[in-house]
Amino acid sequence: MKLGLHVNYWTDAARQTVRRSPPRILKVLSSAVDADEIRRWRDARPDGILVYRQHFADDRLDNWQDRVGALLHDVEPIRQWVSVAETPWNECYQTGDDLKRYAEATWFATAQIQKAGLKVAVGHFSVGWPQLADWPLFYPGLEYANYLSLHEYSAPTLMEQATWRVLRYRRAWEAIAPEYRKPIILTEFGIDWGVVDGVLEGWRARGGKPASQYVEELRWAATEMARDDYLVGATIYCAGTNDPQWESFNVAGDAEVERLLQETIPGKEDQSTVTEFDRWAADVFKRAGVPYNPNAALVRYWLDSARRGQYLGRPEGPEHPSEQGVPMQEFSSCVLFYRDNQVAEGLPF
Repeated sequence: MKLGLHVNYWTDAARQTVRRSPPRILKVLSSAVDADEIRRWRDARPDGILVYRQHFADDRLDNWQDRVGALLHDVEPIRQWVSVAETPWNECYQTGDDLKRYAEATWFATAQIQKAGLKVAVGHFSVGWPQLADWPLFYPGLEYANYLSLHEYSAPTLMEQATWRVLRYRRAWEAIAPEYRKPIILTEFGIDWGVVDGVLEGWRARGGKPASQYVEELRWAATEMARDDYLVGATIYCAGTNDPQWESFNVAGDAEVERLLQETIPGKEDQSTVTEFDRWAADVFKRAGVPYNPNAALVRYWLDSARRGQYLGRPEGPEHPSEQGVPMQEFSSCVLFYRDNQVAEGLPF
């Protein structure tokens, strides 16, 4: 099942829904940093994907260092369980020169977050953006990213204008040059009447629809997503909020949604789960122009470190013998060498 949940705030209903039906992919805002709750979810989903977003009152680009600093500070209580952090902007700078400036700031923020040992999702574009022809303007922002984050909503049903609203990630994937493609996460997903008339209201608004109908639409979307191994998952917006503006979107506490999250949808979902880390690792080496051999001892050490959340940086060159004949390989954050049947960091002297 590629559908998960987007938690704005841990209401009692949100806690119970996540405990009863722990999703494979979970997103939390900085207003939902709860180490006990996240630990409980991680225990239930040791291979799950946890996405973190730092909320800001504005989307300035000139203070990216401060924004990254705030992100790294506030994520610390749950950092050990976080799979990927979003760059600190949301649904902004989506066209023309603004998109170019956003790409540049994204490049810097991505490097800083990765240096701290976290994988990074970039973009967080709203429905229909960027225009397909504009994706090259954002290539600098994609260059070293681990994931591309998109938002997809539709109304009155999820099927309305499919592939232009919901499932538009397929058009984005085709529009992006292969060397800049990244696994995609739909970090916000669901019904939003804002795509029709600009008024942000969810599935419960305008007379609402039965939960059973919304679940059938979500099941349709999950079945479509299962066809695409480059689509990691989608987090339903939202499960738990303390802001009345978002209450019409809320699925927390709904038994039918909980049952849906427990379903298995046949398709390519298992392939994406198994290979997303390997694709990322191979891509790091490819972009560095360095041969990738995951069975080599030094590369295995680099991979194991990354899985533990310790990113040793991009490879600076292939493995080669030192002056003393010891196998070694330089990375941007360290040098690895192999001696006495073990790998170590430092210099082989």
